[in-house]
Amino acid sequence: MRIGLFGDSFCAMVESKDPTYQTYIKKLIVEYNATITNTGIPGSSVGDIVMMQLPKSHFLPDVCIFVWTDSPRLFNREIRNINHASAECRTNTGQIWSAASSYYKYLYDSQFTTLQFKALLEYIDTHILTTFPKSTKIIHLWSYGEQDKTYIHNWKNGVEIRPALINVSDGNTAFPNHLAGELKNTLVFDWIKEAIDNYASGTLLTKEINYEQH
Repeated sequence: MRIGLFGDSFCAMVESKDPTYQTYIKKLIVEYNATITNTGIPGSSVGDIVMMQLPKSHFLPDVCIFVWTDSPRLFNREIRNINHASAECRTNTGQIWSAASSYYKYLYDSQFTTLQFKALLEYIDTHILTTFPKSTKIIHLWSYGEQDKTYIHNWKNGVEIRPALINVSDGNTAFPNHLAGELKNTLVFDWIKEAIDNYASGTLLTKEINYEQH
């Protein structure tokens, strides 16, 4: 099985430096004897998934796992981790970073950015995912995703899993994919495994964050 992960830092690291647990990505490799064809780019935007991460041919992996990030991030082919926080970081210097900082300070409009984000996800769902081979399994997770107890898009193509991974994570960047320890990684692995093994495009899996089952 060939598995590709497309998204941000919630799906960027295969290995854990801590020998006491495996990342959920490593667990997928072991479970399916899989090859990982792509991992996410920390700090990247949804635009980065479409323009940079997805293969430019129809030779897609058997399973495409998307982890959708939040709307304010900017797309740039050279610097792929531009967001509000990184644009204000004093160690990030140069014309692109200066322009990004000015954008967030003077031009950024959260309502319009959300509208753009919703439109892009709809386009991806109806114009890009529909071109994937029928044999390709499409899995959707969210990095953040939840706004006022609702999600910004309901995926028509693929299996969508909720809640967003930030609800499992403590947000600590010191841990691979922001998920520390065996319990959290096993939980996310189990969600994805269920979606793969019982694949039915157009369905939504709403899961409980319950570590006791492990």
